[in-house]
Amino acid sequence: MRKSFLSIKRLLKTIVIFILPTIMEMLNILLDSGFSIHQTIEIVNGDNSNEHLEFVDNFNNRIDKGWVSEIQPINIKFSNTEDPENSNIELESLGGHFYTIYTESNDLSPLEMVEHKDNFKLV
Repeated sequence: MRKSFLSIKRLLKTIVIFILPTIMEMLNILLDSGFSIHQTIEIVNGDNSNEHLEFVDNFNNRIDKGWVSEIQPINIKFSNTEDPENSNIELESLGGHFYTIYTESNDLSPLEMVEHKDNFKLV
């Protein structure tokens, strides 16, 4: 039981310290562009410790409303305009938030990802 508690506690701390900040700019782009975000959290095989329950209470079923009332365009460009096939995809909101999608580990090329916008699924 003690080992499970420590691993869940360490996992939750890792999520808050490392994972959330890395996606914050993507969330900011969406919010800045008028999209609302409904976030759900489910911890599979958790230990129901106080830390576990507190994390779920703080972050589950959270709804952040878009910062503007109308949907705004998101600028999508390649980091290497001379060679988009070997490039990352950069997103920018009108409010100046930036996010880079690193494409090295994707089966599709950056051009294919941008051309087939169905690959970007916003739920």
